[in-house]
Amino acid sequence: MPQITCSRCRESKELMSEPPFPGDLALIVQQHVCAECWRGWLEAQVNLINEHHYVMTNPEHRAQLNSHMREFLSLPD
Repeated sequence: MPQITCSRCRESKELMSEPPFPGDLALIVQQHVCAECWRGWLEAQVNLINEHHYVMTNPEHRAQLNSHMREFLSLPD
């Protein structure tokens, strides 16, 4: 399996076998984030959605959550 250097933990880990969700941003996540850090994001995401009362059908809320995700995972621009 190909290796990546995770943008969050900075460790060399296996590439996720497939993108974690549909879309172009998912390909960036797959290429830069290990599965362990992705699971950490999923937990943090739930807390953010509850704390900020995000409604996932609201495009502005989705954009804000994506911004939090990029920051949490230290993704490149």
